[in-house]
Amino acid sequence: MNNRGVSAIIVGIILVLMVIGLIIIISNVFNSFILKGAEETVLGVSSFLVKITLEEAKILDNGNLKVIVRKTSGDDEISGLKIVISDDSNSQIFDTNEPINNLESKIYEIPLSFVPNKVELFSVIDSDGGENIGRLLDSKVNIQGSLPSFYFSRVIFLPFEGNFNDLAGNTLADPSSGIIFNPGQVGLSANFTSSTGVVLGVLGDPILTNDTTIAFWINVNDLADRRNPFNQAYGGWGTMTLEKYGKISWFFGNSGINYKFYKSHQSPRIFNTVDLGKWVFVTAVRNSSEKTYKWYKDGAGITDNIGYNVTYPKIIAGNFTVGDGYVHPIKGNLDEFMVFNKPLSDAEVLTLYKSMI
Repeated sequence: MNNRGVSAIIVGIILVLMVIGLIIIISNVFNSFILKGAEETVLGVSSFLVKITLEEAKILDNGNLKVIVRKTSGDDEISGLKIVISDDSNSQIFDTNEPINNLESKIYEIPLSFVPNKVELFSVIDSDGGENIGRLLDSKVNIQGSLPSFYFSRVIFLPFEGNFNDLAGNTLADPSSGIIFNPGQVGLSANFTSSTGVVLGVLGDPILTNDTTIAFWINVNDLADRRNPFNQAYGGWGTMTLEKYGKISWFFGNSGINYKFYKSHQSPRIFNTVDLGKWVFVTAVRNSSEKTYKWYKDGAGITDNIGYNVTYPKIIAGNFTVGDGYVHPIKGNLDEFMVFNKPLSDAEVLTLYKSMI
């Protein structure tokens, strides 16, 4: 065999090897494509091109979990996301209820009822049978930040972010007409000037307790009339009245209803002329074991611990109204209305205030 014949055989062998190698590469790519497509296709909807990542998961000072997600590739089959937060014994699901576009980032704040140690991100896909959860897109186990324990003693929390949702999960609001949402101290706030308030339902023990802290931001326009930030029972668990001279009367007593006997546990003057039209953070703390109460303005104590009648308060379930009561509705705005089932300490009240400024 001459050199030309040998060369032809060698070239032939090389071509065969190249073809075999190309077949192997194509086969591997195809198998990978098929397997990945099967793995990431949910309910017949292909989502293998979708990539959405958890950019950040951080606990904020206001008690919410801040989650940032970003979509870097994929089609628009995903109609929303489910963010699942959990610890060793609890879990909570937050629905975004909105699609996310390519190269778009979304920021969500999720109110917490426990401190999570894991965040998972799932796709949501619309099918003929309705909404279905898709595949796990990303997860994080290193959650930044921490949450003060007193946040978990909130039994009522109305942030008024364009709705009347109680983020403590204990009440179902029935708002009157005339309430509008304005810019507030934190996000939006509720203006009650032309309303009769929002009724949270018939509340009593165990939501309303002798040990309590009541806190809210308030912005009023004038002091021409007596007005109620909230009302439950002035002879029972309690009611507050903003007086015409700028003090707040906190009524509670031992009848359990709007009847005697009761007493006004009044604050020093909270609203001066310079405070009108400005946001003020009001906090009142009642300690049943010590039979004392204390007032705070903008996170700072403005009274000492003051004693009250040992027979007070008697708690009987009754309608709880925010923004109105037995006199007149607030002429102005309320924001971040909270009730705790414990007496917060000076340091906790200050922490709460600082988380919202």
